[in-house]
Amino acid sequence: DVIATFTSSDADGDALTHTLQNDPNGYFEIDGNEVKLTQAGVAAIIDLDDGGLCRGARLVFLNVGEIPMAADRAVTALIGHAPSAALIAEVAQEAARNEIEPVGDIHATAEYKRHLAAVLAERAMRQAVARAREGWGL
Repeated sequence: DVIATFTSSDADGDALTHTLQNDPNGYFEIDGNEVKLTQAGVAAIIDLDDGGLCRGARLVFLNVGEIPMAADRAVTALIGHAPSAALIAEVAQEAARNEIEPVGDIHATAEYKRHLAAVLAERAMRQAVARAREGWGL
């Protein structure tokens, strides 16, 4: 869904048209007439064995702190288990609560970035599980 269209020009003065599409991943939010960039991201990959149990997982947070942060301790709860929605939510919350040190900036407070990190981690892990079931993995 296109939610906004705007124009700019390049260095030669040529007009450029840009469209802003709906953002189901939470990288920005629209508040009235303002677009608030969260500038946070999460990368996840999960490897499943033939029985659907997790045999490996990586979860990395981007732009919530000074450097990318891997949530190595939290993802160990997935190993040897079927990654259910409840387990994924628990791991996401644990990682956001104990494995990152968000830094507030002009775009978002540290508390908001921690909340966003948990939401994005859960989404990223769910997507990683779906991809692992399709044959993607470590």
